[in-house]
Amino acid sequence: MENKNRDYHFFASDFIFDRVNVDTADDTSSLKNIEKVTWKNFVPSTEEDQLYKQSLKVLLGRIMAKYVSKFQWMKSILPTHIPHTFDDVMSQRSDVCWLPVMLKNEAFYSDCIHIMKAYESQVIQWYTKSGRACDQQSKLYKRFYKTSSGRDKGTLFNLKLNIERSNVNGNVKSRFEAHEDFVLTVGNAYFLSFVMHKFGMDSLDAEPKHPLLKTNIKYMHNKQTEDIFEHIISEIIQDLLCIFPKEEPCMLLNVEVLNTSLLVESQWDEGILKFTLRINNNNIIFNVTPEQAKRGQTIDLTVCGKRVPVRVTQTHSKAQDDLYNYVMQFLQWFFIILTFKDAIKEGDSDRTNITLKFCIPVFFGHSVLSKYLEECIDYILKTEIVLSQKMSLKVRYGSFVNMTGNKGENKATDMQKENEVLVLKELIRGLGSNKTEKAIISITKAAPVIQNIVTNFDKMVNIYDKHTYHKKRSMEGDISVLMKKLIPLNIWTPTPGRTLENFQKIKKSPHDIDRAHFKGIIMGKVNRLKRGIPVPTALSDDSDSEKE
Repeated sequence: MENKNRDYHFFASDFIFDRVNVDTADDTSSLKNIEKVTWKNFVPSTEEDQLYKQSLKVLLGRIMAKYVSKFQWMKSILPTHIPHTFDDVMSQRSDVCWLPVMLKNEAFYSDCIHIMKAYESQVIQWYTKSGRACDQQSKLYKRFYKTSSGRDKGTLFNLKLNIERSNVNGNVKSRFEAHEDFVLTVGNAYFLSFVMHKFGMDSLDAEPKHPLLKTNIKYMHNKQTEDIFEHIISEIIQDLLCIFPKEEPCMLLNVEVLNTSLLVESQWDEGILKFTLRINNNNIIFNVTPEQAKRGQTIDLTVCGKRVPVRVTQTHSKAQDDLYNYVMQFLQWFFIILTFKDAIKEGDSDRTNITLKFCIPVFFGHSVLSKYLEECIDYILKTEIVLSQKMSLKVRYGSFVNMTGNKGENKATDMQKENEVLVLKELIRGLGSNKTEKAIISITKAAPVIQNIVTNFDKMVNIYDKHTYHKKRSMEGDISVLMKKLIPLNIWTPTPGRTLENFQKIKKSPHDIDRAHFKGIIMGKVNRLKRGIPVPTALSDDSDSEKE
């Protein structure tokens, strides 16, 4: 390390003991036949949709109980923690052993060999002696946050100006917490504005209007209130949630015949669009391919000996409501973030995988070159198909660590690693300017012991970490301000023709994508990943062009 003008890349890692008992799990074969993988393995199934909805019912119920005074009766029936298969195990404290850093770069195959060899040596030594959330929000801001949209009322940038969030600039990685807090604030405000609209309320303290809501509801037995809650929250989920359609959606076609334009909804039949028209008292079935419909296709008919041309083109002529679509699509992202955050805290791997499947069409809609799309597909491919049951459990539940041993206090393993790296960097800086590679490795080996000694000493002499306290904006206050701006916009009363200058023709659902292209891209990436070929770094795109 003689060259002082060179940047050196060190590889830091740790060893985490399994909390989930995998001794009886099968380790002889893959979970599924890799040769029978289809694109459907990477989007939510019907059962997974239901689990996602059940999770959202609790998460949205918590928001209603917190901010709407007349729904506080929900608090008594909402669980503090959403149960899952290994909730007891994931409440146990994680045992994390730090490994010494290595002057290796994991981006090179040769260095990876050295890293694995070092792991092997370290494990043998121990045996002898003992006898990925920021990324998704970056995409969200690229989709919904435009500094030119200050005049588009109800959009992110417009609302940011109204509550004076000067620390939100669209660069998520520079100020992650500020941007996350703003997304949650706006998401809560959008959702609460829908609640007010649905229940005919003019303020968050007004009496909600619904046939099932009685004035004495807070005095009812839990069984009765649970039934009422289930009915009400199911209505809300039905109105707000957009899931990935299991069947090909109908395509709206514009049909021109005999100087008359007709709007026709076609039906899919084995990749062909079919629709029926009654011409001269005859029912005629038309067949066109999606490609023909997109570019326009003329079909010649012979009626009573005369040629009758029929022009068929795909259309979106139903007038859109850009503001309604903008808010609806934002809420789909908001729901994913809510579910992700809660699933990680609970250490719920099932919900994490389901949420990743909801993310895959979203990232595809952003860009087919998105590295996050590739990572989601790779994780699902490995943990649900390629790996054995034993290794899958190790990977899935090794993605979380719990440093306190309390329920609902798990966090992502890579976040814990980032915290450890901060400690390592501080120790390395303490070596001075003439440090050697051997000295760096030695000090990082002792890092956990040094940290424990320092922590215990500080506790004994009552020395506490010095923090700079910054005044945090009140989410309740900001939501109140946002509600005053959103209510007059009548977002939830669809207004055909209402436009946003910077978000024209934005789609209602992030799952409204070119399905044929989606299937091809998914299977192309899967086939490459099956051969162990990662996405080339040069092709990975984080600043790709926006798709509406």
